[in-house]
Amino acid sequence: MTLPRIPIALNSAGVPVEAPEFLRNLTSSLSPLGYVQVELEVGIVIEPTIPDGTRLVLIRIEGAPVRYRDDGPSPTASMGMPLDVGESLTYDAQTSGIWLIAQSEGAIVNMAFYGDAD
Repeated sequence: MTLPRIPIALNSAGVPVEAPEFLRNLTSSLSPLGYVQVELEVGIVIEPTIPDGTRLVLIRIEGAPVRYRDDGPSPTASMGMPLDVGESLTYDAQTSGIWLIAQSEGAIVNMAFYGDAD
């Protein structure tokens, strides 16, 4: 017997909370495609490999804040969308590329990918 899984989100304090209804509805039709944990270095821009078929990326930051861009230009430690330690991002835009950079030493990015399974 398979039990239904209800996706959860984490609030800013890292406490699990029930995911918003739109996310529950979206993720119920998606399959897990992979996970990656990346340790970022200050001054080095990385572009994690996004699995084919990805429609949703859950991103969680540990250790130190980061910045990201998804519009082509590389982020810098002072330019780009900021993500703070403990912050989560549900990224559901076109996932052709997400570029990340650490704002200080010790940044770790956790990414879970969901989409259409082949």
